[in-house]
Amino acid sequence: MNNPLRLSLLINIGLIMAQARVHAALDKHYQAFTPNDPHDDPHYFRSSDLWFDAISHVIELAERDHRIGFTPEISPVLSEFGLLDEYWDARERLAPSLRDDYED
Repeated sequence: MNNPLRLSLLINIGLIMAQARVHAALDKHYQAFTPNDPHDDPHYFRSSDLWFDAISHVIELAERDHRIGFTPEISPVLSEFGLLDEYWDARERLAPSLRDDYED
């Protein structure tokens, strides 16, 4: 748990997801302009871009944890933003029996 690379990656995931939540709330609140072309208003699609960026970081985190043999008991940041299943799916692809061992 004292891996500084892991911590910085978790902080980055939290920051990206916090931004995605704000952009999603703004998109819902200000639906006056819905462009036909995403290039007309790049800010309108910002929340989905941030979401995909966070998922790629979660996959990177899962790969890093798998490489060093670390299996977290809890992950508040991933749980808070609904990314814990994404993490375990990525770990499952790397080590198929790991999720079953974790859930028992």
